[in-house]
Amino acid sequence: MAEKDFGQEKYDALADELQALRAFLNAILNSDYYGIANYEPIRQQGEVVDFRIKFTNAEIPGNFGKKIEDVLHKTCREVYPGIFENGVFEKLKATLESGQPDMYEISVPVGRKIMWLTAAIEKVNDSVTVTSKNITSEKEAALHLEKMNELLAKKEALLEQKNIRLQSQNDELASFNYIASHDLQEPLRKIRMFASRIVESEDGNLKDSSLAHFENINSTAERMQNLINDLLSYSAMDSENLTMEKTDLNVILHDVVASVEDMVAIRNATIETIVLPTINGIPQQLQQLFSNIIINALKYSKKDINAEIKMTCEQVALKGRKFYKIAISDNGIGFEPQYKDRIFEVFQRLHGKKEYGGTGVGLAICKKIMQFHNGFISADAKPDEGAVFSLFFPIV
Repeated sequence: MAEKDFGQEKYDALADELQALRAFLNAILNSDYYGIANYEPIRQQGEVVDFRIKFTNAEIPGNFGKKIEDVLHKTCREVYPGIFENGVFEKLKATLESGQPDMYEISVPVGRKIMWLTAAIEKVNDSVTVTSKNITSEKEAALHLEKMNELLAKKEALLEQKNIRLQSQNDELASFNYIASHDLQEPLRKIRMFASRIVESEDGNLKDSSLAHFENINSTAERMQNLINDLLSYSAMDSENLTMEKTDLNVILHDVVASVEDMVAIRNATIETIVLPTINGIPQQLQQLFSNIIINALKYSKKDINAEIKMTCEQVALKGRKFYKIAISDNGIGFEPQYKDRIFEVFQRLHGKKEYGGTGVGLAICKKIMQFHNGFISADAKPDEGAVFSLFFPIV
């Protein structure tokens, strides 16, 4: 009786183990990650002409919008006719006949889309088992990455070409700067010199109209020289190898005000200064910045009213960043509000050359200086009511 009980227990244990193995096998076969199918050959006169689907899980027919019952026990020619055109049938046949396993990757049209599969073929007795995986998403990502890399390579090549052209243009600009600094300046200097000599040597012999012509020649040549110098200053800013340093703007402002004392006296002007912050900046450029704006305010002052230049400074927040806002206002002739952006472009003049001097480059230089300091400049004005130039320096 005891032996019988022991045998029964052993039998039950083996049955449980078999049941567990069956469950494990079913879990593998019915995986929705891998497709598994078994195909038995159909022969005619000893030649394999097709395969019958002996077993399949849902993954393989599911890739083609089918169910297991739609394909089981049917032939591949009925269900998957494409394998006779894309070379898969020959692979199945070769593995069956040679016993050598095979692996492949293939693209299959499904409707208007392309599906990518990777598969392995094994011979099992007189049949073949195919294990496949749908790798469409991975393949599309890889193809997209490949296209992006190709596009990046093309952009890098294009950038290299642009860099070469830019270097060539920089060389040409350096050559132009040299010509402008020497060859163009010399004729203008001589024109002014010879015009002055003629006026001096013919003192008393020239008509008033002739003197006016010589004065125009001299002022035109001087204006041309100033324009060349301003253009050289503007173009040289990109090539200057200057570094940021702690800069006290009060020192900068003091030097600028001292340098324009003559203009202040001529226009009976007043400049109200305030305490300014210390920032990271380039002293040479900051001095030119404040000088250009203050000289601009003096230059475009009204003839019948004493010029007044006032300054304010405050901290402001713009687009999540903090800035020192330094505003420089005047009571000059102002300008139309629609020109508040245009005045920062090179050669943009809003007033006559004879009545007001300048080359139309000064404010463009101011804009570039503020860009170098990771800030910006803006302007507001009304005709005959003065102008306000605001400098925004980032607070580090």
